[in-house]
Amino acid sequence: MISPEQTVVDCLCAAPFPQALAIADAALRLLDISSEELVQLVRRYGGRKRGVRSALRVASYADARSQSGGESIARGVMIQEGFVVPELQVAFPDVLEPWRTFYVDGAWILEDGTKLVWEFDGKDKYTRFAGEHGDTVARMMHERQRESRLTAVCDAVIRFDYRTVMTPGALARLLDAYGVPRVASRGI
Repeated sequence: MISPEQTVVDCLCAAPFPQALAIADAALRLLDISSEELVQLVRRYGGRKRGVRSALRVASYADARSQSGGESIARGVMIQEGFVVPELQVAFPDVLEPWRTFYVDGAWILEDGTKLVWEFDGKDKYTRFAGEHGDTVARMMHERQRESRLTAVCDAVIRFDYRTVMTPGALARLLDAYGVPRVASRGI
């Protein structure tokens, strides 16, 4: 019988970088391990498999704070396109209710103090809310109010969906338009 750890490593070796990152992020949560421990699992179970170098790279970027596969895939595309890796689940204060905190999917805090926030909009969160509360309009209003409060404490809220992430070059064009920094050497 193949262990869950072996299965994860096999998937990391075979999947494209963004999808492999989604698997790696989920593996950290499900196996309750760190990114460093995942790297060690890849070394142990990867051996001389095809794709093991890519799997090691994926494991080094894995982050259990990513809350959905879509967020992870988006971050994988960001890394692949050569953008600075964003911080995940960053807290921002609510200006109307200072005792409340908003968490965003990711953010870049630039050297000049500029705060660029990103949010992955999956249909899942809207349809789940509508199913629980029966009112998609209320959810959308809540999201718009939340975004309004976020823009009071950050410089931009960059929203995108799965289609944007999966359309070659679209997410990169969007992030470039907002001035998201890139690393010196490019991509994977």
